[in-house]
Amino acid sequence: MDTAAMAVMVDDGGDVRRGAQIRAALKALEEYTGRRIRVGTAGTVVRWRPEWDEAAWDGRLPVVLGELLFADGPLTVRDRRVSDPEQVEPVRVAGAAGGVMERVDLRPVLWVIGVVLLLLERILAFRHEKA
Repeated sequence: MDTAAMAVMVDDGGDVRRGAQIRAALKALEEYTGRRIRVGTAGTVVRWRPEWDEAAWDGRLPVVLGELLFADGPLTVRDRRVSDPEQVEPVRVAGAAGGVMERVDLRPVLWVIGVVLLLLERILAFRHEKA
């Protein structure tokens, strides 16, 4: 199960140029790490900071954003963070039969129920004709 997708909301403070720079840096960060980053109206808020002015011009803005958004570890190329399969798979509880489920054929039971219902219907119909 891929848990690498991150929702990000860009708050450019009305400066369209800076908003475009943040979006471009997020796109570069997405391509570099291989993690999906969705820019939308909800999620982690990214606001322009004055110290980013220089980082935007010297190409360090994606690195700065990566350190801000993914503070839990160093970024590497094609960083694919996924859940451990043991966390995703359901827990299997062993029952009395050692965890093996038996297949039970219910056809005979259904035939008996069908015959009983047919007999009841015929009995009720016969009583209704006499009345």
